[in-house]
Amino acid sequence: ARGLDECRKAVLLITDTLRDFDIDMRNKPHRVRDFTRRLTQASQRGSSSELPKVRSSGGGPRLGVSESGAIKWFDILRRFGFIERDEGGTLFVHENDFNMPLRLCDPGTRVSYTVVKGLKGPKAGNVNLENPN
Repeated sequence: ARGLDECRKAVLLITDTLRDFDIDMRNKPHRVRDFTRRLTQASQRGSSSELPKVRSSGGGPRLGVSESGAIKWFDILRRFGFIERDEGGTLFVHENDFNMPLRLCDPGTRVSYTVVKGLKGPKAGNVNLENPN
């Protein structure tokens, strides 16, 4: 039972620390070092008998919810990219999820989308230009 409690503490600590990070593979080595540093600091702050405080999931993407954001980056050759959510954080988006020409996927382009289930978690689906002209 003690081993299960320790595993639970570790999972909660990692989950809490991960909530502060965006997915951005271009800066991966820097982000890994930063994550490891923050995780180490968080584990040193708490005692082994206390569970870390887990923030409410209010800011995370909820499936089926319509949201707005801006294209963070999109790689036409790799056929995927990320949307910067107005609520904070980023969401993965695949070319098949767009209802607009991919040539309009420049960084900063405002889009609306629905949060849908992806292979590795929530992602953007049914993506449209926010204010088409």
